[in-house]
Amino acid sequence: MKTERNSSIELLRLVAMLMIVARHYITLNPFMGQFSTQPLTFTTMFYEWIVSLGKIGVAIFFIISAWYLCEETHPTIRKGLKRAWILEREVLFYSLGLMLVFVVFQPDLISKKTIALSFIPTISGSYWWYVTAYALFLVLSPYLTVGLRAIGKQAHAALCALLLIIWGLISGMLPANMLQLIGTNFIDFLYLYILITFYRWYLNNWGRKIAWIFVTAGTALIIGSFIALQYLGYYLHVDALRQNAHYLSNTCVMLPVILVGFGMVLLAESKFYVNRIINYLAGTAFGIYLIQCYPPMRDLLWIHWFNSGRDYTLPHPILRAIISILLIFFGCMATDCIRKTIFSLTADRRPGAWFDICATFIESRKVVQRLRSILLTVPNETPESVSAAMTKNQTKPV
Repeated sequence: MKTERNSSIELLRLVAMLMIVARHYITLNPFMGQFSTQPLTFTTMFYEWIVSLGKIGVAIFFIISAWYLCEETHPTIRKGLKRAWILEREVLFYSLGLMLVFVVFQPDLISKKTIALSFIPTISGSYWWYVTAYALFLVLSPYLTVGLRAIGKQAHAALCALLLIIWGLISGMLPANMLQLIGTNFIDFLYLYILITFYRWYLNNWGRKIAWIFVTAGTALIIGSFIALQYLGYYLHVDALRQNAHYLSNTCVMLPVILVGFGMVLLAESKFYVNRIINYLAGTAFGIYLIQCYPPMRDLLWIHWFNSGRDYTLPHPILRAIISILLIFFGCMATDCIRKTIFSLTADRRPGAWFDICATFIESRKVVQRLRSILLTVPNETPESVSAAMTKNQTKPV
């Protein structure tokens, strides 16, 4: 029997995607680099603050996935590859579908390179960094899950502490990207997954009070540093300070971002209810991301139609920003509802069926079976015999 999804979590998934769309309204426009040279007004602060929302949304989006993925009883490479394939169906639907739309109706906005890369969007990593990083994470996650289970609670706790010091404090709180660890790749997801699995397996009982502390502390750090650097940069006439005003929220693994994202997931998880409309619409969240980040569509939306740099100079810029973000969000949502309808009649009738057929065929080949037997052959030596042999060698006279 299929378990009903918690609508609190699904609603949070939509909120996270709205945060990402809001960030893209600013960051995917060429005017982004000029905000630090504008007079310090409430409008400027609002436009810059929007940027901080996006990476919180990314953290929430991934944490929700990891929250349930780590509870799988028997993770295998085949399950990981199957999840990546199911993800890839939607990715290819939009990369090829949008490519055809632009080739037919807006050929001046799409290049030959874009057309070629539309056939391999995930492998190329040129269109959607999250897709490439997450697909790679899905393939590796079964090994990571088994390995983390094997090392036990004590070693897992030590690993989390070490990562929080290195990523969370040294590289995640200090400026200039200390240790060069902060980026946008699957390593970020491995780091988050290690933290989430420890909580889910060994704690999983923090209440709403702690969740609110996390959200409040993370928000205070992000907003406090943002305001401080904005004012310092403005009054000291140092544009670099204003350009880096949101460095504490510049990636999904910054400690304040993790605090806010994790706290919001805890709050959502603490309240269970089922709303079929919310659950249905939450299934469009990934599609919203894919649509508005496809390169030609990105240029069309964020430069030609909803230009934040242009809106900033017109009357009521804040209202224009809010309306633009909501129009893109709900417009992409409506588009993906069409995709969901098409998939419900075709691909989703038996999700992953073609993958299972191909995987079973490949696994039945003699060469694959032979390779597996070679790789899975266990040496005769046991850990005890190896240890005894080493001790014996150490006691031999030289």
